Amino acid sequence: MASLVLTDSSQLTSDSQHLVCHLLGDYLESIKRDFEKAGKMYKTNCDELNFPRSCYKFGNYLVLGKGRQEESHIGGLALLEKGCEKDHAFCCYYISGIFISGIKDTPIQKDMDKAFKYSTKACELGSIHACANLSQMYSRGDGTPKNPELAERFKKKAIEMQDGLLKPSPTLTFQEGVKPV
Repeated sequence: MASLVLTDSSQLTSDSQHLVCHLLGDYLESIKRDFEKAGKMYKTNCDELNFPRSCYKFGNYLVLGKGRQEESHIGGLALLEKGCEKDHAFCCYYISGIFISGIKDTPIQKDMDKAFKYSTKACELGSIHACANLSQMYSRGDGTPKNPELAERFKKKAIEMQDGLLKPSPTLTFQEGVKPV
């Protein structure tokens, strides 16, 4: 059986390594159930290689206090913002959700203007849920002026995205090429 051993973070320098390192974190988290080591891998991959999926995972660890990480809502939010700046749609969507409701007993309060900002970016990056949230925000006037036309436009965009997910993709049969659906 082959094994992957990283002796120190100096091995995390190649651009092609960011995904492998993230997947190692996923393995440590999901299979080994070693959240502390997974958190360290995500942190290194976010800090040193700026891999947005790892920023999301470690930011979430901080928000939840997972993997023996000291709970830090502000630190977690900063990492999620770093992932969003690197165009990770789910980071942007996650942040919008944080600002839609705020986090009780923390300095992070409900802020619909920020929720709107992050939902807009997440929708632009292809988050169906963020587009649906934008539709509701425009419909209610939450974080933005009420605008029924834009509410309908983002509702249609979310429905189109949903339809694209539900549409069956063409199948490939051995030596026959792609068959139309």
